[in-house]
Order: sequence, then C-alpha cells, then structure tokens
Amino acid sequence: MKRTHIAPFILSLAMAATAGLVQAQSPMGGASAPPMAMKMDRSEFYKMYTYDTVNDMWVMNPGMSPPAGVRSRAEVKAERDAFLSMNRYDSVTSKWVPISGKPRDMSTMSREEVRAETANFLRTHRYDEANSKWQMQSGSGAQ
Repeated sequence: MKRTHIAPFILSLAMAATAGLVQAQSPMGGASAPPMAMKMDRSEFYKMYTYDTVNDMWVMNPGMSPPAGVRSRAEVKAERDAFLSMNRYDSVTSKWVPISGKPRDMSTMSREEVRAETANFLRTHRYDEANSKWQMQSGSGAQ
C-alpha cells in the first residue's frame, strides 16, 4: 500500500515559495540610501548641530546657517503661537474655536493654560517640513 506524506510536501512548497521571495529582493533595497551617502549626511549633520543634554534637543552650532528653505525653530514656534492667540480649544466638542474680537495675549495666561493649549495643538497638528506649514491632522476638529 502506497502512503502519501502531506507534511513533507507542504514543507517543501513553503521553502520553495520563501526562496523565490528572497531572490526577488534587491540587495540595495529601494527604501534605504547607500551607506556612503548616509555617512556623508551624518557627518554634515554633526558639523551643523550639537546635542544639548540639558534641553534634550539638537542645537545648531554658532556661525552655521540652516539649509536653504528650512525655517528656524523660532519661526515655527511663532506661527504656532499666532494660531494659539487666534483660537482656543473647546474640550467639550474637541474642536478649535476662533476667538472673536482681538487676539488673546498668551503672556497673560497661566503656565498651566499655555501648557494645555500647546499640548492640544501638538496633538491635533503636525508640522509639514515639505510645505513649511502646520497641518491639522484628519479627524482632529475644525478650525
């Protein structure tokens, strides 16, 4: 009587499929840059920035200018603060509501209020480097 062994057959099919997938991948992968280009980018970055352990962030070295088209941190924060002075976050509706009348002065608000408004803003917005603009995330409330 002849017996068919299914397990070795399935195992060999799985190995053949895996081998085909492995051979189909390119050795340099389209998602990553060549190692030399990454090392050059890293060395250029290290020339321009130093890590500040006190503030836990990268700081541009003195005398260096940012690459063309890159806005400074102060400009990005000023744009954020302008939005916060013209809008307030309504926790009940989870939306940003425009302030009628004159813009509010952020310096007169308490630290907790400013911290809460900033946290809400950072939760609902992301900075788009390509467009150099703050973008509202989808589903995070109307402006």
